[in-house]
Amino acid sequence: MINSKTDLTATSHLKALSRSHSSCYSITHSKGASLIEVLVALIILSIGVLGIVGLQLISSKANQTNQNFIQAALVTNNLASRIQLNKNSVFNDLSIGINNPYLSTNSYGFSSFSSCESSNYICYCQQPPSAIQTCRTNNQGAFNLCSSEQLAQFDTYEISCMLALISNEVKVVIYSSFNDDGIALLDINILWANQAEELANYQAQSSCGLAMQELNGELLCYSQQLIIADGRHES
Repeated sequence: MINSKTDLTATSHLKALSRSHSSCYSITHSKGASLIEVLVALIILSIGVLGIVGLQLISSKANQTNQNFIQAALVTNNLASRIQLNKNSVFNDLSIGINNPYLSTNSYGFSSFSSCESSNYICYCQQPPSAIQTCRTNNQGAFNLCSSEQLAQFDTYEISCMLALISNEVKVVIYSSFNDDGIALLDINILWANQAEELANYQAQSSCGLAMQELNGELLCYSQQLIIADGRHES
């Protein structure tokens, strides 16, 4: 009888210990599974966040590129209007056989000025250089009467300042062709560095392809054609 009771007691203790170990294993296993689920969720969340950041970067670069094209279009229209207003200077220089400031790439971008440690806009545009004759009225001085050549130089200076807001490395390349009827066709190309590293296919647009090849660089280009008539023969 005593042995029987002892065996029952021992059996009860073993069952209790077994249930205790089983319960501990179950709790430990549950905690381990929960940690793995959390880690998997964090990895999935990280991948999603990286994807969103990547899309935002791509979108930002695309927006910057589009903004540069909009600015280039505005500057090109401005330059075309200035040439149209001072078109006689183009034909006068043509008849004399000299290069007109409007048509010279060196007239733009301050390439003839001394080096600049800051942006071109800060160095040359906040105050006009002494070599540039101001040909418009302003709040600080009276209107200056300029010749057609001085006006062309002043126009290219102001256009260069507009381009400096895009980049220090913007180039203007203008191709011209004239016929005997006093009609000139000008292809105005504005090119700048491709900061987004996406070379868009604009070679087919007017003379952009020729300008890109001439400058030998992976650039973005905006082009516009301008037709002008020799005003000296207009009635």
